[in-house]
Amino acid sequence: MGNTFSQAIHRVAFLTTLYLLTCLILIIAFTHQHSPTEFWDDIKVIMLIIFAPVALKYLVQLSTAPFYYWVENKRQLSKSDTSDRSVSVLIPAWNEEVGIIKTITSVIATQYTDLEIIVINDGSTDQTDNLMKQFLLNFNRQKHTNISLKYYALENGGKAKALNFALAKAKGEIIITVDADSLMH
Repeated sequence: MGNTFSQAIHRVAFLTTLYLLTCLILIIAFTHQHSPTEFWDDIKVIMLIIFAPVALKYLVQLSTAPFYYWVENKRQLSKSDTSDRSVSVLIPAWNEEVGIIKTITSVIATQYTDLEIIVINDGSTDQTDNLMKQFLLNFNRQKHTNISLKYYALENGGKAKALNFALAKAKGEIIITVDADSLMH
């Protein structure tokens, strides 16, 4: 407690000293006569060059501030418009037997109103193909009115080829790509 009090006293003393020094400079500036020199003219030009952009930025911000509410309103309206658009989620998979089901489940849990999921198996050599076929069977037994799940097994050609294949098949207005080992929030 005593240490905090002494720090506060030192802080007050420091600020008081700065205040008195500022007052002293102002008093000297208003009471003494000085003659302009070329040195001070050069300093004024340099200060103008340094502070003109700051002043200009301040004026621009001040003049555009009244429009902030209107722009923010428009932004909020455009955000709400995207909720009813169709969404296609493309998931390329190569040897992803460990996490592919969790990824698809997380995409389903996003609750988009019109969702299309396209999983592209890029020539996996593990159990990804079997897991996907089993998941697809179980998925088709359940009634998902707003979710379309499509699965394609391709020969290994790389992630870009798999995504381009899926992109040609996608029907959504918004297209999202998700790695097969990640989760959507």
